[in-house]
Amino acid sequence: MKSFSQNSGETESTEQNGQCCVVNEDFFTTVYCVKDTEHGTGSRTGFVAIKALNDMCSNDSEHVSRLENEYTISRQLALQCTSVRLALSMSEFDGFPAIYLEWAAGITLSEWINLLHKELRLSPLHDNSHYTIMRECDMRILLTLACTISKALAGIHCAGATHNNLTPSKIIVDEINGSDKILVKIIGLGSASLQRDDSDNFSDSQGDLFSMGTILFEMFTGRCPFKKDHDGDLLSGEKKNQTKTLLSQNQLISMLTTRVPLPLAKTVLRLMGVEQLTPYYQSVKDVNRELNEILYNLGSIMVNSDTQVALGSLHFLRGNLYGRDAHLSALVDACSGIGTPGGSKVVLVSGYSGVGKSSLVEHAKEKLEDRNINF
Repeated sequence: MKSFSQNSGETESTEQNGQCCVVNEDFFTTVYCVKDTEHGTGSRTGFVAIKALNDMCSNDSEHVSRLENEYTISRQLALQCTSVRLALSMSEFDGFPAIYLEWAAGITLSEWINLLHKELRLSPLHDNSHYTIMRECDMRILLTLACTISKALAGIHCAGATHNNLTPSKIIVDEINGSDKILVKIIGLGSASLQRDDSDNFSDSQGDLFSMGTILFEMFTGRCPFKKDHDGDLLSGEKKNQTKTLLSQNQLISMLTTRVPLPLAKTVLRLMGVEQLTPYYQSVKDVNRELNEILYNLGSIMVNSDTQVALGSLHFLRGNLYGRDAHLSALVDACSGIGTPGGSKVVLVSGYSGVGKSSLVEHAKEKLEDRNINF
């Protein structure tokens, strides 16, 4: 196929007539949306996504190989999976290696999550957030999409492939106007692999199961489950989920159980391999089946979650004094001796500002009043 150029007669830049625009750019690749008015690419939608290597890595064999792999696997899977877009050809764009893919309408799951949590006023959790279980109507929206994503991933596995680097930015979400139906496309197959006939399908799919857990975590909490990458975001697109570091176990448990019912929280945590929860999912089909069951029984599950206690975090009751029994006892004994022969004349409570001196004195006053001692 003849290669496109931004300055050719076939495709012009955004500034010229809006027929070509950059939709995503990272350290390695740039993705363009191109209007194929003459259907020269074989696109059925009239638009094509062009993923081209950037100048710095256009001659890098590893990145060229990833591009070729994405083309090959996308082309094969699209024949069996509606959740994978068709790869049209592999050529060049502005002189750089590129693959041409059918355009997938919608936005990335990352964008969808941010918009949904903003609209529902479910802002990303903070360490001092209050316990607020999600509303049932909001939960139903997210669970429905979770079922759709898990079904799409299960389809890829059934077709004999694994994604190996699935993240919210590699899932396209398209909401159909006037309908509750949501379509998804799984993209970014550069790290994908085809399962060998003699391979263990369970072992091959474990990476995708883990990724599914991290995606569900982000969907329901609005927070990424990984610690921040201090090396910068430029290389993060190529870093597999398994090489990143999860937040602490207590953080993950606390964030989930303050947002979702316990049965769903356990499903997500099992997928992420959190300790004390034994993973028992053999395939994404198992996950899809369990998510659908939770969705079907959501009404009763939400009723039972009204009294749910958030796990993984400490809760201190107002008015209680913790860890100061020895100090409290010494203060009460000293004050009890005031005015008695050989007793204290003045009791001094020392310490830095904010360490709890006033609270200690107030609790001592209550105990002294029980002894008919007032001050």
